Amino acid sequence: MQEIIQNSIRINILKKLMNYNYLTFTDLLGNEKSSLFNYHLKFLLDKDYIKKDEKRYELTDKGKDTCLFLDDNQLVKQPISVFLLIIHDNKKILRSRSLKEPFKEFWGASFFAKFKFGQSNKDIKNKIISRTGIKVNDYKFRGILNIKTIKNNNLIHHHILHIFETNSFKGELKSITDREHKWFDINDKECNIFPESKLISKEIFDHNNSFYYELERDFETGKINLIDNGN
Repeated sequence: MQEIIQNSIRINILKKLMNYNYLTFTDLLGNEKSSLFNYHLKFLLDKDYIKKDEKRYELTDKGKDTCLFLDDNQLVKQPISVFLLIIHDNKKILRSRSLKEPFKEFWGASFFAKFKFGQSNKDIKNKIISRTGIKVNDYKFRGILNIKTIKNNNLIHHHILHIFETNSFKGELKSITDREHKWFDINDKECNIFPESKLISKEIFDHNNSFYYELERDFETGKINLIDNGN
């Protein structure tokens, strides 16, 4: 959506209709060059962001949804929201690592999944079973990590991790093609564990309260810096 709409003429059309829905061609044109304007107006019509009756234009539901992400004449890029689950038996913790770049060397949470629009807890539980073979009976919310990954002083990733834990599960791990799972002692000193994953483990096993951290991760080294802990 962002790459498609990130154009000043298209954004101006959407903003005008957001403020004064049901406008004529002349209302929308303003001071724009008509030939270029026509191209972008047709694009928004063809892609179902706007619609037209005999003489006037208005936003479609898709266009209204898109306007929610408009700010300062541009589409605001949204961070990725992630469900992250820690599975443990109070002595060992299940960790996983990707078998694909860019983080294939590092062990992290037992299970994670990007939140999808309209997804429910039941959907998440079913995905855990299908991905790992483990049936989770219940889980508890523990905290949030707001992580920004920096490379060459540029922000390249931004994740909001919603962290849950459980020690109520059954089933056996199954092999999957893109991830590896392994049980670790809770106090394992394995060097290739994500630093933020070590932080999460410490919070889960040493404290009972919910937590919040804002972190910056260096892409090259994996090291993290604490920006804010909510206090």
